[in-house]
Amino acid sequence: MDETQAVNASRYLAAIVESSDDAILSKDLNGIIQSCNAAAERIFGYTASELIGRPVRVLIPADRQAEEDEILARIRQGERVRHFETVRVSKDHRLIDVSLSISPVRDAAGRVIGAAKIARDITEQKRARAVQAHLAAIVESSEDGILSKDLDGIVQSCNAAAERLFGYSASELVGRSVRVLIPPERQSEEDAILARIRRGERIEHFETVRMAKDGHRVDVSVSVSPVRQADGTIVAVAKSIRDITEQKRLAREIAAQQEWFRVTLGSIGDGVIASDPDGRVTYLNGHAEALTGWTADAATGRALADVFRIVNETTRLPVPNPTDLVLRSGRVAELANHTVLINRDGTECPIADSAAPIHDAAGRIIGVVLVFRDVTEERKAEAALAEQREWFETTLQSIGDAVIATDAQGLTAFMNPIAERLTGWTLATARGRDCAEIFRVVGEESRRPVASPVARALTDGVVVGLAEDAVLIAADGTECPIDDSAAPIRNRDGHVIGAVLVFRDITERRRGEAERRDSERRKDEFLAVLAHELRGPLAPILTAVALLKAKGPADPALQKLRDTIHRQAVQLSKLVEDLLDVGRVTAGKLHLQSSRIDLRDVVQQAIEVTNAMIEQRGHALTVQIPDMPVDVDADAPRLVQVAGNLLHNAAKFTPNNGRIDIELRTELGMAVVAVRDNGVGIPPGMVDRIFDRFVQIGTSEPRGEAGLGIGLSVVKALVELHGGTVEARSAGAGKGSEFIFRLPLQAN
Repeated sequence: MDETQAVNASRYLAAIVESSDDAILSKDLNGIIQSCNAAAERIFGYTASELIGRPVRVLIPADRQAEEDEILARIRQGERVRHFETVRVSKDHRLIDVSLSISPVRDAAGRVIGAAKIARDITEQKRARAVQAHLAAIVESSEDGILSKDLDGIVQSCNAAAERLFGYSASELVGRSVRVLIPPERQSEEDAILARIRRGERIEHFETVRMAKDGHRVDVSVSVSPVRQADGTIVAVAKSIRDITEQKRLAREIAAQQEWFRVTLGSIGDGVIASDPDGRVTYLNGHAEALTGWTADAATGRALADVFRIVNETTRLPVPNPTDLVLRSGRVAELANHTVLINRDGTECPIADSAAPIHDAAGRIIGVVLVFRDVTEERKAEAALAEQREWFETTLQSIGDAVIATDAQGLTAFMNPIAERLTGWTLATARGRDCAEIFRVVGEESRRPVASPVARALTDGVVVGLAEDAVLIAADGTECPIDDSAAPIRNRDGHVIGAVLVFRDITERRRGEAERRDSERRKDEFLAVLAHELRGPLAPILTAVALLKAKGPADPALQKLRDTIHRQAVQLSKLVEDLLDVGRVTAGKLHLQSSRIDLRDVVQQAIEVTNAMIEQRGHALTVQIPDMPVDVDADAPRLVQVAGNLLHNAAKFTPNNGRIDIELRTELGMAVVAVRDNGVGIPPGMVDRIFDRFVQIGTSEPRGEAGLGIGLSVVKALVELHGGTVEARSAGAGKGSEFIFRLPLQAN
């Protein structure tokens, strides 16, 4: 190439650089700009004179300066950088998205002496990509199925919602005919849709049925639009498919509900009339027809006042129709009391009614519904209720206890004369006052105010009594001890609508109780004195009998008399000891001498004490005792007394040659001693009283051997003093008995 050709080539290249839409600049290996074209000036806002001689870093944001170091390092190694997308900054500090391509510049010897850089502004390109990505994200995240197809109906794309809706993956749908989603009987719809699309028409909200992969039918609403090229040519179809299965289900439910309302309004026990905003009848149910005498056909379109004629029961003057008030005020309206409806045939009946506005979806009043009923029977019921109320009040006035009734707020509504006398308030002055103000009670010992049981009866809905002995303070300050209870008053629905308080002056009862306690105390004192007096002569009698046994007569008759004396003296001695124990228990003077003992020893000693009587009666005794110790903290002699008493009773109240079992066991941290027999048993109703003092069951024992009925009361007292329990069991008279006492085990 000669010099002229080289110059021309150089000029040609310079023209290409200068006319390029991309920024082109050169720099040395230190990053100093050597040249730039007009596009660089336009993109970055600098003139060539402002850029040449300055570091290219002036075009690089502060957070991307490291990129220049890496680029220069690669250029020095002779590498090229292609289509590197990054951000650069203009003179006015505007960030510009660019794509860089950088090549090393070599001298004639091939040495790298600089770099040529092409910077393409891709701001609009990135924006377009972002918009496209945004649109794609919208399509992908849409709840509606979206797919595209060509003009032959071949699916080109589909979103995730379409996959979910039809059960196909995108790879299964793309490339296949959209007809795979159309039931056989609806294939003609696709022909019609494609024909309209080719004509450039849109199809909006076409409700139809499509078919999922598993064959089930799906109710859908389809919107179809043509896809055009820039020149307007239709090249494809975009289809939006919304699942309206739930919408269809709701529509069916609404239709069924409307039918239900129609049937319900026709069958309810009240009359129902509906009118339009002009007050003309649009609907009557069967009961309305019966009460007004108008048929629905005859009444429809007529003024409501013609069909629903009402007058005041007393004055006979026309009553303003409630629908007029509803239309004026927009609120629910009710008739006043004592309104009579005049039937078309002239007959009358008292009614109660209410009217309410009918609103459309926008809240506008589009009519009025009137609901009314014949209250003839209610009037009769009210009269009967008033009579019953009068009867109750008369009854409450007459009973011997004081009665106060309150409403649901605890305000006094009724008092009978006894309540007036005890509280010092009259019904006239007490009515409407808080019951706590009328019924003032304090603890008899503490003198602190006691909460009225009325409050709890109202809040908890339960029957409540006073928690402690209480004194009622009357309005004049006088006092009397009382016993009371409060109970909720409920309506038919079970809701608490008030409370009734019943109380009585127990002054006389207290006096009687004190007299009975004094009598009991004197009886106990007498028995204790009697026992002490009897105890003295018994000792020498028993001693004399013992001497007679040692040196007694040989005459059998005298021996028999001696044995009788001994047996009766022993029996009397036991009765005396029981009486003394009863006295000690009553006086609180029976004290235990407790220590750790083995109950097995107690059972053996009790058997030794009673064995003579058991053998004398010919009873078979079975003993069940564990091998291991059964330790309790107890007074051994007293427990021998308990077990012996139970064995003695078993022997005494079991006919000769009977069976007696005594068992010692442990269960649930307790030691258990059970004495069973097949004797006379305990009659029904006596089991709960068998441990009371002086209680006896009918037996065939001679009166002298039947005892006083105090032995079991002593057993119960001794067991409870040990922290234990005792119980009796029996299937009834003649079916034997079982007595069981339990004591806490002593920990090892």
